Amino acid sequence: MRYGEGKMGRASSRKHSRHEETAATAAPVRGGRSWFRRFGLQWLAAVVVIGLAVGLVLWLRPLPPKVVIPSARPFRGPAAAAVVITEFSDFQCPSCRAVEPTIKEVLAAYPTQVKLVYVNYPLPMHQFAEKAAVAALCANEQGKFWDYHDRLFEHQTEWAAGGDVRPIFDGYAGELGLDHARFDACVADGRMLPELRADIARGTALKIDGTPTLYVNERRVAVGAAAADITAMIDEALRAAS
Repeated sequence: MRYGEGKMGRASSRKHSRHEETAATAAPVRGGRSWFRRFGLQWLAAVVVIGLAVGLVLWLRPLPPKVVIPSARPFRGPAAAAVVITEFSDFQCPSCRAVEPTIKEVLAAYPTQVKLVYVNYPLPMHQFAEKAAVAALCANEQGKFWDYHDRLFEHQTEWAAGGDVRPIFDGYAGELGLDHARFDACVADGRMLPELRADIARGTALKIDGTPTLYVNERRVAVGAAAADITAMIDEALRAAS
């Protein structure tokens, strides 16, 4: 009896031990699940709140101003073209002179689909840029903007070197067959200054800090973009418009 009792006792003891081990090992699992439910849900709620906050900020953030240029500004190409390249430029800027062949190459590739609008944006660092812009706008009054535009860039190093630019600009007007008296009066009376100031304000609103700055419709062209980069943007704009 004692032997049996001892045997039964040891068996009972082993069963009890297994029960305790099972309970001990199960407890961390229950604790882990509880931790996940508690902290996992908190993390999920935090992610949702952050996402909503970011979305609200983006929704409330003001949109960048659109590139809106009056139709009276000098342009090349069809007036109703599907794609508009807006060029903010400075006649005394060497980089603006350097980009002109690229722009002409692009326009030649899209003779009926792209319009170029020139916007004067003389930089404060260029002493004669504003006077050159006024002279070009006065030439525009007689239908000779682009001829005068080309003359200013072709001879930029000459008139930008310093001195009195007035006789130089008068000379360009004479070479292009402009009415001298009318041209001189336009330059002298400042009638083009409001138009020039308006263009500068448009560039400032767009946060333009250097020239040339180009847009293909509403998309700004990267600085130093090649003709292939600009044509890729034009092709994308044409697909979007079709």
